[in-house]
Amino acid sequence: MVSGFWALDPATLATKGGGNNLPPNFGFGSDLWVVGNVAYSGNWGNGTGAEIAIWSLDANGIPTLANTLIISRATTMSDVAVSPNGRMLVGTVEGGTRNGLYVWDRTDPIHPVQVAYYPVAEGLHTAETKEVNGRTYVFAARDPSKQALMIFDITDVVH
Repeated sequence: MVSGFWALDPATLATKGGGNNLPPNFGFGSDLWVVGNVAYSGNWGNGTGAEIAIWSLDANGIPTLANTLIISRATTMSDVAVSPNGRMLVGTVEGGTRNGLYVWDRTDPIHPVQVAYYPVAEGLHTAETKEVNGRTYVFAARDPSKQALMIFDITDVVH
């Protein structure tokens, strides 16, 4: 993810398209999540803010940058994930003063709307979304300075 989001032929690994397509000042890519014809990638360490690049994938999987989400006063969007029901996008932020868990409504997957923010002073690094007994949870790792597993119930954030 240093030079962008590429589409490769799965049999030959030849480049099919994409690449050299990161948003300005994006830094390095941190994580990637694909749902249908939309993909989300986080960034690692830049001056603009923690970002999620939103990609539209054509029928051949070739990505085109469609939108970006920026969290100002933060440096890294460590992890991105989509809830099992597909309704929510989550991102973990570390570095800066806006650390924590962010949740967006994916009614429009290219233009998600932020619906929740859970501040965590030390920042969050890794997150997974899972359904347990009909509820949607985010299991996240707090940054190493004060290591902890943090569990967020986000079931009622998006109806």
